[in-house]
Amino acid sequence: MPRSAARAGSPFTGLGPVFMKELSDHLSSVRMLVLTLFVIVFGALPVGFALQDLRNVVVSDPYLFLRIFTVEEELPFAGHPVIGAATALHERLAGDSETVEWSFVISGRSVPVVSRRDPEYFAAAMDQGHPMIIATVDHLREQFAGALNLASEHLSPLPMQVISTGLPYLIVPATAAGLSRARIVAAINGKPRSRRGTYESPGSAISPPFHGQLPRDS
Repeated sequence: MPRSAARAGSPFTGLGPVFMKELSDHLSSVRMLVLTLFVIVFGALPVGFALQDLRNVVVSDPYLFLRIFTVEEELPFAGHPVIGAATALHERLAGDSETVEWSFVISGRSVPVVSRRDPEYFAAAMDQGHPMIIATVDHLREQFAGALNLASEHLSPLPMQVISTGLPYLIVPATAAGLSRARIVAAINGKPRSRRGTYESPGSAISPPFHGQLPRDS
């Protein structure tokens, strides 16, 4: 009895076209179309209900808890993320309302924010509360002024203070001539007592933020 010759090449040769044909037949079948429709419908319904519940909670609950992070740490407060969160929530959850009042709870502190809908954008304003004077640093006046490329004649006769509405900032009372020449030319080195203190002059010419040790009044 003659023997059949062995097939040459890989045993999987030719399976690709067969697989694609079977897959095409199944995907285009009525059964597959019905199953796909069921998945879409029953998947979209829970998402829609969840979004509606979220809208109801946001409208009825006066407090929204917010945490703010950088790539390095969590911040106890930052103004721009709060404003951005209010406008984003207004656009997505209350787009038909002219104004919405929010109360963000950040690190145990309530921050009221009012957002409004304008014809082309959403805007928001917040009340950070009264500023807290952490320290008066007139004893370091010359040191800070020198680090900011300023001399004594470039400073106004006002106290140099670290003030916070959530994050500490060094307020440097500079004259107009001082603001025009202010820039960071040296670093103030120090070991923070708890977290990194951030010092920044109110003049826009001084950027980026100035880092150093957070002083305290004796």
